[in-house]
Amino acid sequence: MLTAAIVPTILKYHVGAHNVFKVNGTGFQNCIKPKVGEALSTGNDTVVLAAPGRKWYVCGVGKHCENGMKLVINVFPLPEQAPKLSPPAPLTYEVIVGDDAGWRLGFDYQAWAKGKHFRVGDKLVFQYYPGDHNVFKVNGTGFQNCIRPPPTEALTTGNDTIVLATPGRKWYICGVAQHCEKGMKLFLTVLPPATR
Repeated sequence: MLTAAIVPTILKYHVGAHNVFKVNGTGFQNCIKPKVGEALSTGNDTVVLAAPGRKWYVCGVGKHCENGMKLVINVFPLPEQAPKLSPPAPLTYEVIVGDDAGWRLGFDYQAWAKGKHFRVGDKLVFQYYPGDHNVFKVNGTGFQNCIRPPPTEALTTGNDTIVLATPGRKWYICGVAQHCEKGMKLFLTVLPPATR
């Protein structure tokens, strides 16, 4: 993920080998490509990030998007556009699940989570190679018995962010092959938000 202020961004690649489509979040998650006429294809495309917000781009050639050739950019407003006064914001954190290990087989996620305090507003980021793993949010029974929800509920980008929106127990599993049965699952308790 790239973070930028409001500026032009240049996307370079070999002409004919790739292209660039601007898509929405669903198109990004599911590699849904718009009409061919909407593709940028010069190999030196300038994309003006004119408004704050999240912007999504994918390659529409072959299975390039499905193989991870996609980009999400968070565009933040310029400092002078920020409000002068704001109410105290909850203190939140972005937590990489497994730290440097990421989301993979052969790692004890329960030991990793032990002693950590997760609060409403925190973000869990599951990092892995797309196609090798995925992430499902499940209930306690699904966690204990490795019951996978429908495939359409899987998070599959390899850089999946989940906002912890409510307090309580949360369960996550990998739904690929027997990964959950081999211990690739995470249980944690979310506490109410903390303020500064």
